[in-house]
Amino acid sequence: MSVSRQMAEFISRTSYQDIPAEIIDKAKQCLLDSIGVAIYGSTFEPSQISLDVVKEAGGKEESTILGTNCKAPSFLAAMTNGIRAHVADYDDVGGLSHPSCVLMPTTLNLAEAKRLDGRSLLTAFVLGNEIGGKQGEVMMWRHYEVGFHSTGTVGTIAAAAAAAKLLGLSPAQTTNALGIAASSASGIRQNFGTMTKCWHAGHAASAGILAALSAQKGYDASPQALDGKIGFIAAFQGNTEKAFPTDKLGNPYFLTKIMFRKYPGCHGTHAAVDVALKLRSQYGFSPQEIEAVECYGRPLMSSVLIYKEPATGLQAKFSLEYCVAAALTLGCLGIAQFTDEAVLNPEVRKTMQKLSVIDDEDIEKLAKDKNLLAPARVKVILNDGQEFSQMIEEARGGPSDPLSWPEIEDKFLECTSLALPVYQAREVISLIHNLEEVENISALTRLLSIK
Repeated sequence: MSVSRQMAEFISRTSYQDIPAEIIDKAKQCLLDSIGVAIYGSTFEPSQISLDVVKEAGGKEESTILGTNCKAPSFLAAMTNGIRAHVADYDDVGGLSHPSCVLMPTTLNLAEAKRLDGRSLLTAFVLGNEIGGKQGEVMMWRHYEVGFHSTGTVGTIAAAAAAAKLLGLSPAQTTNALGIAASSASGIRQNFGTMTKCWHAGHAASAGILAALSAQKGYDASPQALDGKIGFIAAFQGNTEKAFPTDKLGNPYFLTKIMFRKYPGCHGTHAAVDVALKLRSQYGFSPQEIEAVECYGRPLMSSVLIYKEPATGLQAKFSLEYCVAAALTLGCLGIAQFTDEAVLNPEVRKTMQKLSVIDDEDIEKLAKDKNLLAPARVKVILNDGQEFSQMIEEARGGPSDPLSWPEIEDKFLECTSLALPVYQAREVISLIHNLEEVENISALTRLLSIK
């Protein structure tokens, strides 16, 4: 039996009751976090451009575009909501991709269009994450290193799986949906730091829904589209020597590995920023006392964090130099530090000139051995010769040091503060806490529509 068919069987037979309570709780956290980030992301230029395109396309008004009073066909709404959820680079991380910026719009918009309940949405969200997460573990470093962006590639497979569950497709139809998605997957890392990076998330959500809707109508695909000799894994430079872990589907669920972001920038910077902030707080030095800063990390991150002298907020999200320098200079790294104006802060720029990024093969080996994204060591050298150094393997918000519900709620309130009244934002929080009791997802989407 092909990998696609085994996935399809798992998707078809797994019900809400089969999923552990702690996994459902984590799914709620992911949904709340992603929705908040998307509403914040609605203020960015790419979000407005995508909204204009969707408006011009027209079509059935069935699914809400977050942060607006507009509706569109589910696959078009999911496209622009995926863009909104990823443009700020504040969404969650799983493996080498960003699952919720794809799966939140896929499940929210399709569930709204089909008038489904909260349990259906949660089940589909968990299963999409599971399929995408386990697919990503097979693709992993090789796929990423050659230039693919897993959020766009693996995310399309995940979205198709979630959409297939929401539509109640049979195993045969779900196999076809996964096959269609395999030919729809795309995304290259060269576009990091531009508007097109967030396009990957929107396209993945949209393509996943279209794949499932097409399969529902009888559109077919190769059952070996994922694991065939010239299938997705081989063509997209995955690990063809590693068998797909079909026996591990749901055991354990991939959602346990999801990391939430504390800072609105590439997660590859987060461990180094954590160290920088900790050293600044612990030793109390000022930016003026700093003689030099050395940031040690895995060489792979040099192909991700490509902006040494960022000129825009989007570029700054992929600049280790900027993120660490801002943290050391300002003592924080939040939404306000990623405006185009903030990136040109002269004091931060002075600190940037003192900073060196050093590839460390030992950290690269550690990352691969422990399957870590971006361990980092930061050394701060002061004018008087004092040196302070520390290493962190995993940034705060990861499985070893997760964010709490109150922390995720505070982040949601911050992200939505310019768009939603506080009372309305708190209603959203309450509703997501009790999402399994919601009979029609429109009860949630109504609260996310800005009049």
